[in-house]
Amino acid sequence: MNKLNKIPYNYKDKSINITTMNINMFNKSLGMFEYENLPDSLPSIEIEKRLQKHGYVFIYEVSGTLYAFTGGFSGELDVYNNHTEINIDNNYLNFHKTVKINDGVLIKNDDSMQGLFPLYDKYNTILNENEITMMMNNFNNRMQQFLSVGDDKTKKSAEKFIDDIISGELGVIAESQIFDGLKNHIQSTNGVSSLDLIEFQQYMKASLYNEIGIDFNFNMKRERLTSGEVSQNSEVLFPLTNNMFRNRVQGIEQLNEKYNLDVEVNYGSIWKERAIKEDEEDETTEPDEEDEKESEK
Repeated sequence: MNKLNKIPYNYKDKSINITTMNINMFNKSLGMFEYENLPDSLPSIEIEKRLQKHGYVFIYEVSGTLYAFTGGFSGELDVYNNHTEINIDNNYLNFHKTVKINDGVLIKNDDSMQGLFPLYDKYNTILNENEITMMMNNFNNRMQQFLSVGDDKTKKSAEKFIDDIISGELGVIAESQIFDGLKNHIQSTNGVSSLDLIEFQQYMKASLYNEIGIDFNFNMKRERLTSGEVSQNSEVLFPLTNNMFRNRVQGIEQLNEKYNLDVEVNYGSIWKERAIKEDEEDETTEPDEEDEKESEK
């Protein structure tokens, strides 16, 4: 059985840690939407990767086959200052060409074509910084007291003294000269607490998950939430995900019309469960005709 080569976690390597956190979030959100009846050349995971990372995906036909591309926008601006052309460079297909956007189908992740990467990068940068602070706080809590010395001879004697204590033996510093050069310092317990750091970590994580439509309640009050507060938190989940869904529906409609396809898109995973729950709640809150007549009387 082959063992995977694992790189030890280095809490100080911000770049790698933030990148890893971003990838972990993408692994969660890539299942936000599900597609049906896509051509084999258009895997749904590749479409979502480009949408969520780059903010858009451009579907274009090369040699009779549809592919999902990203590229650099160029060309004249239209009346609303939108680019009219896109530069596509794909070495595998040996396809390097500037094409009109109208010759393909541009699907947006959101109205501003931001994607989710800026959102992940922001929150994960803050979370990583807080993790570093928590690590440093843990280290500081280990040092309830420490020794300081003024010369090498005293340092060696102090180190032997500590080793003896750790080994379960009685430590002795025999020479008074060495003893005089040794100082004991008590670590102050004032400062930010571990609980404060944990609460901040949970708050930022909840904010990130709520942004992408995952209900992650965080109660700062340390009390039971009222139904109104729970409902208010649920409203935060909808704007971005609904915007993303609307843009995908519009893009897929254009794709079907242009290339005579029958592709469908809908919410997936836990987002699908939330959408179903919303529909059920809407149905239960709609008054029946008989109830309306009774109320009129």
